Amino acid sequence: MAHNRKTTKAKKAGTTASRARKTGKGSRSGQAATRVFNFDDFFLHPWNDQMKDKEIVDYNFLAFNKPRIVRSPNSAAMQLAVPVRSSDNDTPLSYVPLPSQYESHWKQLCYTIVYHKAMHSALCTLTHSKRPKYQEARNCARSVSAILKYNLYTRGKIIEEIFTKRGSNFDTLPTFDEYIVKERWDLHWVELSKLGKSTGAEYLGRSPFDEDVADALSK
Repeated sequence: MAHNRKTTKAKKAGTTASRARKTGKGSRSGQAATRVFNFDDFFLHPWNDQMKDKEIVDYNFLAFNKPRIVRSPNSAAMQLAVPVRSSDNDTPLSYVPLPSQYESHWKQLCYTIVYHKAMHSALCTLTHSKRPKYQEARNCARSVSAILKYNLYTRGKIIEEIFTKRGSNFDTLPTFDEYIVKERWDLHWVELSKLGKSTGAEYLGRSPFDEDVADALSK
């Protein structure tokens, strides 16, 4: 009986050690296991698709004016409203309700889109010239168009999420939260198999307005 009890204890100890190796707990280094991400963990899924020059020229880039403070239609609370207008004829179209804490991040996302659109236009000017670096400029324009397309897709997903919440009070946008963290640590195109080892990945799935996350974002 004593022998059996010792054997059982040994087996339990072996199982515990095995689990520790898999989870990273109880290891000599004291380091946590690498986080494993799956496709379904994310709202945003980047691609390497590029926009053709004509697609960018013909694309209806909506213009978003400076957010203004309005009263929420469903409560006495105040919220931001982002006026939307057509870039073709400056016609007012509607507005996008936006929780106030996202204002600076929204402005940055819109600026990123405008910046890459302007950069693509400038690079295309070089590609149409007879300069020796034509191919280099062409390659850069393709890369910029992929970044532009991804940011347009992201903004569209955020607006879609906002309008699914419309009619109710909300102050969090998980899609936007994910974008903010990925943007800060340049995680947009990191492969899932390598993402867990990347700096900043530990904040994915968290609110960027949590004190520790906000502190890390500001560094």
